[in-house]
Amino acid sequence: MAAPGINKILKPLDERTDVNRKVDGYLKYFNEDQDAKTAAELEDKRKGNTVDMINRYYDLVTDFYEYGWGDSFHFFVQKKGEVRDTAIKRHQYRLALKLGIRPRESVLDIGCGVGGPARNIAEFSQCDITGINCNEYQLQRARHLTEKRGLSSNCTFVKADFCDTGFESCSFDKAYAIEATCHAADKTKVYGEAFRLLKPGGVFAFYEWLMTDKYNSNDEGHRKIKHGIMEGDSLPVLEQAKDCINAMKQVGFEVLEAEDLVPKCEIPWWSTMAPRWSITDFKSTPLGRWMTHISLFSLETIGLVPRGSSKVHKTLLKAADSLVKGGKEEIFTPMFLVVGQKPLEK
Repeated sequence: MAAPGINKILKPLDERTDVNRKVDGYLKYFNEDQDAKTAAELEDKRKGNTVDMINRYYDLVTDFYEYGWGDSFHFFVQKKGEVRDTAIKRHQYRLALKLGIRPRESVLDIGCGVGGPARNIAEFSQCDITGINCNEYQLQRARHLTEKRGLSSNCTFVKADFCDTGFESCSFDKAYAIEATCHAADKTKVYGEAFRLLKPGGVFAFYEWLMTDKYNSNDEGHRKIKHGIMEGDSLPVLEQAKDCINAMKQVGFEVLEAEDLVPKCEIPWWSTMAPRWSITDFKSTPLGRWMTHISLFSLETIGLVPRGSSKVHKTLLKAADSLVKGGKEEIFTPMFLVVGQKPLEK
């Protein structure tokens, strides 16, 4: 018996024949069993091959993400009694308001995913958004979903490295990123590119993934949680708030705000990933998780889906479990809000 909705996470077989090779190629960037010296070498390897690592990851997981999250791949502040979709949009609109977007302004979405936030913010603010992404499959999905929603005149999606976009300097009025710059090996490069692309006085607002001050690098359990988050979510490094803020100042931004939004969550941000019993969200229950994994493994065995699909699911479950642990122990945040402004020219 297949898990309900399993067909939504399976592309046509002829497009997924290299899944096993891709997942093994991705996992080569991580290895928990290595000693400290080799772990450092692996970190250097991740930093030097970030684009390849990210592309392998999102080629593999995008369908799973859409199956589990819809078209907005991010966490959010949720109030008690508030439905999930409302909380997601409010989280996006918070950035739009922090940016002070005006109608017809040119806005850059750094790491746009499949374009969910771009569509919502464009509709909310009546602005023109250019989304950039290095993954071609996600861009195809973004364009398709945007056309279906009738927003192609407001949202454009371009393949680009967010550390070196190729756009002209001072091209955008505003810029934002939602849990995307965590994929950068060097934050000064991605923040610096945002600075270059903004017009003088332009504002950059984003949500960053960071380890909190409660993280103890000497605690083996903490290190294991951090590694699980990095492996399960394709992160070359995971830094702390001070590193993020210093990088913003280093590239020239005036930091207007810097705040962890986790304390504002009336419902824990990690609760959607914690195994629980639910009628309305069956796929998140322990039974739903198990059925999805068994379905994928069974379909692999009889050749209906490529070998490696169940490995992808297992990697994502590991990521979810690590994120939940990081959230419960308060050593990790996915929603550190930073707002920076490019100074006006003198």
